[in-house]
Amino acid sequence: MRIGQDVNMATNIAEGYMIMEYKKRELMTKEGLNPDVCVRFIKHVPDYLKVPFDKLLLDVQLNANDIWKVYQRHQEGIDSFTGQEPREFPVNEYQLVNLADDCDAYCGLS
Repeated sequence: MRIGQDVNMATNIAEGYMIMEYKKRELMTKEGLNPDVCVRFIKHVPDYLKVPFDKLLLDVQLNANDIWKVYQRHQEGIDSFTGQEPREFPVNEYQLVNLADDCDAYCGLS
């Protein structure tokens, strides 16, 4: 399954928004988000930049625990940068993709 920060996948690609690919039944179980399942995070170069090279800015496989470690390491800076209050561990795929995007925007995930 693929989700992005926008409902429309074409918009996610065209604007360079974070996209997350994952196996729904593995990541989301009856108990909730499985933090040990690796998912793929992708960002494309936004169309308006019109670059002549490969259009992927980010293509990395991480799990929720990895994203959480990055967030904890840079929490104060990420929260200040994004204007957010301190967060709790993500409980669903939408919180995970948004946290990953904030971490990537602040300090990079690759």
